[in-house]
Amino acid sequence: MNTTTNGVEINLTLYIDTIYPYGTSNKAIISANYSFPGPLIEAYEGDILVIRVINQLDVPTTMHWHGLYQTTTPDMDGAVGITQCAIAPKNEMIYKFKAEPAGTAWYHGHLLEQYTDGLYGPLIIHQRNEPNQDKYDSEQVLMVADWYNLQAHTQLLPWYLNPNNTDGNEPSPDATVVNGKFTQALTISISNSSRIRFRVINTAAFSMYNVSIDGLPLHIIELDQVDTLPYTVNSFNINVAQRVSFYIDLSELSVQYTASGNLSTNAIYIRFQAMLSMYPVDILNYIPPYEQQRYPYPTFFNPLYLAILSFNGTNSTPSYSASLATPTLQNTVTPIDTNILAARPFYQNTTEIPNATYYLGLIIVFNTSTNGINYAYLNNVTYSSDANYMSMTPAPTQGITSDEYAPLLHQMVT
Repeated sequence: MNTTTNGVEINLTLYIDTIYPYGTSNKAIISANYSFPGPLIEAYEGDILVIRVINQLDVPTTMHWHGLYQTTTPDMDGAVGITQCAIAPKNEMIYKFKAEPAGTAWYHGHLLEQYTDGLYGPLIIHQRNEPNQDKYDSEQVLMVADWYNLQAHTQLLPWYLNPNNTDGNEPSPDATVVNGKFTQALTISISNSSRIRFRVINTAAFSMYNVSIDGLPLHIIELDQVDTLPYTVNSFNINVAQRVSFYIDLSELSVQYTASGNLSTNAIYIRFQAMLSMYPVDILNYIPPYEQQRYPYPTFFNPLYLAILSFNGTNSTPSYSASLATPTLQNTVTPIDTNILAARPFYQNTTEIPNATYYLGLIIVFNTSTNGINYAYLNNVTYSSDANYMSMTPAPTQGITSDEYAPLLHQMVT
């Protein structure tokens, strides 16, 4: 690390390559540094991140730093065809940008649906004086994602963007993974802390989840890199790419789970319940036409993911059935506000919003193109980019393109 006028310069390297993390699966995961998810990147707000991304794949790639401002460094944002060319196979790129704003962010591949196949990891920007630091003593990161048995770009995309898919149904996930593990395979063991901050990141391609922990209220303290006043719920919803931080205090555990309760246990369940209304099909009984039955992964999607929170460093499992009803918690707002709409920022913004001088109307629709495929349109313009598939060249073609080969924003307002 080198100290700069902007803070500390942090130098890191990410190798992008494929791995096979599950011995019973022949699906390759696209990974950063041969782990799934990729390694945790941490910095303080104002530090300079210098990240060398080395592409070991046989196809192009790029990396997007989701949630960072990139105020003076738009060319470091990783948006192929918008701000940069792809990193060609067996080539590399150095990303250099300021770590701002503080909070729970993440990084992921931004090309060829690579993040659906595992190319993502957590990016945590700390404050030297966290506004809710007195509420917790340790931290955990939970990255929840869809699992597909098939590769996204080469196997799922041709089915999805196909005239035969007349309803434009998105591929349905086969399972859920959290921190790269399937249901009941992830155990978080806590021993020296009773107050823990959880940073939850939804890295799914499609799914929305309801998150809860048996017998414990969840005190929300951050939403998408905005610190909030503590706001207590017993569950909350989190959509794709959203981030939510909350803390728990084990002294608040429902008496039913303590030594004197009828569900006495040394561990409890953390629940991620996929929200069935998000899917265009009856996902509990639906087998996609491209799917093949394979084990040990379920033939039918199980919407309930269970992780285990183990007390006293015991690596215990819950002594009660996950199917038992969880107790009603006191002093929480759920189920009234599972979308956390009433949470308020820790720092109130006193700056008035200026009056608009121009109004831009947006009409967003899905329409069938002349090729018979459903696309999304903003004011009759859909997005495409030849840059998604091009290699590095000394003079790359224009990145932002459409059917009319004019800047998309210009087309939408004219």
